[in-house]
Amino acid sequence: MQVDRKLSAGTGGAGLHRIEVQVQSEGLLLYLSQATYEPGTSPLSTWVPIQFEGVAVLDLFERCVHRHLAC
Repeated sequence: MQVDRKLSAGTGGAGLHRIEVQVQSEGLLLYLSQATYEPGTSPLSTWVPIQFEGVAVLDLFERCVHRHLAC
């Protein structure tokens, strides 16, 4: 991911300076796309973290989805 940031006035440079950063996902947001958005807690969306207390939650979630679809 590339990020542009404005140089501060004290640096003598003008314009933007491009830096490259690494960004890793912390989880997966699941939501019902046909639902109308309302702020606050909703049963129509949920956050699935990648790791929780050393457990690979997304792997567990994927296995549960495949098991459900097989029924």
